[in-house]
Amino acid sequence: MAIEAQIYERLGVHPRLVQFKHWDPVGYALTLEYMPNGNLKEYLQRHGQEISLFRRQHLKICDFGGSSLDGSQATVAPGVRYRLPSLDGMAVKEDLFALGSTIYFIATGHEPFEELTDEDQVEKLYKDGVFPELTGVPFAEIIALCWRQEAESAKMVMELEMGSSEKCHSA
Repeated sequence: MAIEAQIYERLGVHPRLVQFKHWDPVGYALTLEYMPNGNLKEYLQRHGQEISLFRRQHLKICDFGGSSLDGSQATVAPGVRYRLPSLDGMAVKEDLFALGSTIYFIATGHEPFEELTDEDQVEKLYKDGVFPELTGVPFAEIIALCWRQEAESAKMVMELEMGSSEKCHSA
């Protein structure tokens, strides 16, 4: 948690970040802004596909617990559904794969291969290049680029997303 606190301090205040309040190194406690609606996963489980109905709900990034800082070793790995086993040590590609899974979660309301309870099976499917069906899923092209490791950067993903959003709003 000490690295997480340092990351919050370095990032500073931003409207899309949960606000860092205090780090207590003695009690090993990190205090962050209270988010009354919980996290996105809980919100989607409670409200399902009503996500398009909220206007004033703003997503904020939080939980840098598995992050590294200035070359430090990351202490936590992403869950199986957010990492491609063959990418060990390729930080940017790992992050972009996780981004694809996160976009998939936001677009569908569930994690990739949610119906599978055996995480080893999910890992094997990923190793074999098998990913969830994307037909009819918003931002499918972007998700697929991330999962196939064809996205070069988060900036590229953002630019593609902005183009996709404009198409959705103009239709």
